[in-house]
Amino acid sequence: MSRWCAGVRGLAALAAVALVAGKVPAQDPLLGEARRLVSERRYGEAADVYRRSLERVPDDTTVLAELTAALDAAGRWRDAMPYLERLVGLSAPDAR
Repeated sequence: MSRWCAGVRGLAALAAVALVAGKVPAQDPLLGEARRLVSERRYGEAADVYRRSLERVPDDTTVLAELTAALDAAGRWRDAMPYLERLVGLSAPDAR
């Protein structure tokens, strides 16, 4: 794994933890299904469910963080980058 890729993975994990802590997430019922799929290591399927959840709650930082993590776990870090950028943008001080 390249240093850049390892850095992206570390950044995704750090962003997910740090950014979600300050927000109260919308409780979309699809989160339970996506989390179950993650627990079964079915990351690609979980990512699809997280995307469906984003259609309902597009600015939910919990969904964005967990989608980013699922894509990363599936080895699809390039697909995760737009969601990570969106997550960081939503948590910027001027976005609140």
